[in-house]
Amino acid sequence: MTSKLKHNNPLINYKDAGVDVEAGYELVERIKPYVEKTKRPEILSGLGSFSALSRIPKHIENPLLVTCTDGVGTKIEIARNMNQFQTIGIDLVAMCVNDLIACGAEPLLFLDYYVTDQLKVETAGEVIKGISEGCMLANCSLVGGETAEHPDSFPEDSFDLAGFAVGVVNEEKIIGSEGANDGDKLIGISSSGLHSNGFSLIRKIITCRNSHREHIENLFNNEYHELKMTFSGEELKEIMPRKLADAWGMNADLMQFEFDEFLPSYEKVLT
Repeated sequence: MTSKLKHNNPLINYKDAGVDVEAGYELVERIKPYVEKTKRPEILSGLGSFSALSRIPKHIENPLLVTCTDGVGTKIEIARNMNQFQTIGIDLVAMCVNDLIACGAEPLLFLDYYVTDQLKVETAGEVIKGISEGCMLANCSLVGGETAEHPDSFPEDSFDLAGFAVGVVNEEKIIGSEGANDGDKLIGISSSGLHSNGFSLIRKIITCRNSHREHIENLFNNEYHELKMTFSGEELKEIMPRKLADAWGMNADLMQFEFDEFLPSYEKVLT
């Protein structure tokens, strides 16, 4: 005797669960031209592979692989408030590349991770377009990544980013392995503005009482909205040749330095 199972509940698909597979396919098609522009001659694989394949650059002798990962932190919240998403993609690359070049490595590959509550193709496309621009500035290839929808895990209309970079360095030319030594010179490089570190604190200061805003604007000689748009990749080409040793250390008498009072009563800003 046989019986047929009766399905009283309607069938549920991925979209019902909050994951739009078609939007993912649309995003892949949108970003293909951006990704293709970043391709170095060493890259053997194309977009959509399970993993990326690359040769080691021939011009680097005694090659060692160098890896790092980073993000752009809560600067994403400023990008959302301003509806400007391309520059944080450049930021993402720059934050990783800056770590690679600290030891003298040449950037080679980059991958991104984009996670959101609900995929918005336009927003994600702008972010990845920025990532590709950052890769072109750094001469590294955007070889892949992951775009994930996590319904019910993120606040509405929110997302997060992570970047992963691989570089190559000549083992005999690694910078900083010996640490800082007596007689080394400490070089200070002027910043072009706020970049991607410390934005939880920066956003708190910016959104404090209006009495502090004028001091912040005067400090950066900028309009409020322009202040928030500085991005790390802005001078990426210029800093790529920079070679600074890690483990810098110094003993300094801070009383010998003069500091401008740019934020009066700063100890009360966060109270």
